[in-house]
Amino acid sequence: MIEAFLIAAESWLCDGYWSDIRYVAERGSTGINLWQASIHLSPLRPNIDSNFQIATSRLVAGQVQRLVKKKAEVLGLLREAIGGRIETHDQELKLQVLDYSSEMALRDHWYSTLHLSMLSDHNEMPLSTNLAEIDNALRMEGLPFDGLVDLCGWLGLQTPGTGAAPQIHLRVAPPCDLIIAASSLKQNRFKLTFHAHPTFKADRMNVAIRVAPGQGLAARKQVADQVRWRRPKSGLRVGVAEVEVADADSALAMLMIDGTSVRRQWFVDPDKARNSRLFAIQHFDKDLRMIRSAVFETTESAKFERGVAALLFLLGFTPAIPLETDSPDIVATTPGGRVVIVECTTKVADFVSKVGKLVDRRTSLVRALTENHHPHPVSAALVCRVPREQIANQDQALRHGIILLTSEDLAAAFDRTLVPGDPDALLQEALARLPESRAAQ
Repeated sequence: MIEAFLIAAESWLCDGYWSDIRYVAERGSTGINLWQASIHLSPLRPNIDSNFQIATSRLVAGQVQRLVKKKAEVLGLLREAIGGRIETHDQELKLQVLDYSSEMALRDHWYSTLHLSMLSDHNEMPLSTNLAEIDNALRMEGLPFDGLVDLCGWLGLQTPGTGAAPQIHLRVAPPCDLIIAASSLKQNRFKLTFHAHPTFKADRMNVAIRVAPGQGLAARKQVADQVRWRRPKSGLRVGVAEVEVADADSALAMLMIDGTSVRRQWFVDPDKARNSRLFAIQHFDKDLRMIRSAVFETTESAKFERGVAALLFLLGFTPAIPLETDSPDIVATTPGGRVVIVECTTKVADFVSKVGKLVDRRTSLVRALTENHHPHPVSAALVCRVPREQIANQDQALRHGIILLTSEDLAAAFDRTLVPGDPDALLQEALARLPESRAAQ
C-alpha cells in the first residue's frame, strides 16, 4: 500500500507544489502527540491565505500553506509523515503508527487523488475533563474557536473524543485535471479542457472517451494526441481537445496519468437529454444550481433534506418529505415497490443519533406493514454530507444494514442523473455492498 502510494506520488509530483498541513495535537510528557492531521499537496496556489497557529497549555493546532519548490523535498515530507512525524511551526509532531489504509484500491471513484492514512490507537485520546479544559482555552484565544468541534470543523479534521482514532491523512492532487465547467458535448462535438502544472509533460497523460449510443467500437477511442497545449500563463498550462464524434447523446471522458486514474466524467448534450425528469427540473433550475447548493453548501437542515429529496427524484425514485416531526426525513419508493426511509445530516455529531432513529423507524414500519398484510421490503439510508474518511462510526451504520451515502456518493449521484436511472437497480447495488443481509427487512 505504501509502495503503491509513493510510486504514484513520485510520478505525479513536480517542482513547485503547494503543501497544506493541518493538525491538532496534545502536549505530553514525551513531546507533542498528534490527534488528527492532514497533508494535502496540490499544483495550485490556495485561493485564501489560511495560515495560523494556536498554542495553549495542553493543545497545539494550526494550518500551514507554503510552496515547496523542490520535488525531493515534497517526497521527503510524505515519507516523514508515513513514519508518523510532521515538522511544522518549528515543532515536531509525532504519531505512533499502528496501521495504514488507502482509498486508492477503490474502483468506483469519479475523481481520484493519491491517498494514504496512518492510524494509531484509540487509547491515546484525551479524557473528557481535559477536553472541556481545552474547549474553554480555545474560546479565550486571540483567534477564538468555540471549542474543539469548531476548530476541527474549520480544519476539516475529525474531532478528538468522538471515537476517531488518531491519524494522519495524506492526499496528492494530480498535476493535470479535466475541467468540467470548461468542457462540453454539443452537436457531436466533444470539447475537453485540461489545466496542468507548467512543467507537466503531456506524454504522461492518457485520455479515453466512450460515446453513447455511438456507432459500435468506433465510439471508443484514445484522444490525448488531439489535445492542443497553450503556453503556461500565471502558473497554469491549458490544453484543449475538440473531438468529432458520432451519434453522441452522452460521452464519458477518462483521464489517467502514468497509469493511475485521475477523473472519469460523463457529459450530456443538453439538446439530447433523455432523462425527462432532469429535463423538467433543469428547465426551472439551470444546471441544477439550486439543488447542488442545497446538497453541498447550505447550513440549513431542512433545505439539505429538500435537496436530497430532489436528487432522489432525478434518479427515478418517488420521494416524499413527511410533515410529522416523529418520522424519517424522507420516505422514498421505487417502481418495483421497495420502500426506503432516509435520514439526512450535514454534520458528524448527529451520526449516532441518526443511526438509532433509522433502526427504530425501520423496525416499526416493517412491523406495521406485516401486521397489515402488506409486507414490502424496507431499506434504510443515512445521507451524511461529509467525506467518508471523516466518519469514525460508519461501521455502526453498516452493522445495522444501513446504506451510508457521503459527499463522494452525492457527487457521483449527480453524474448519474444525466441518463434515466433504474432506482431498483441502484438500490440493489447499494444493498449488495453492505456486509449483512439485514439491509432490507
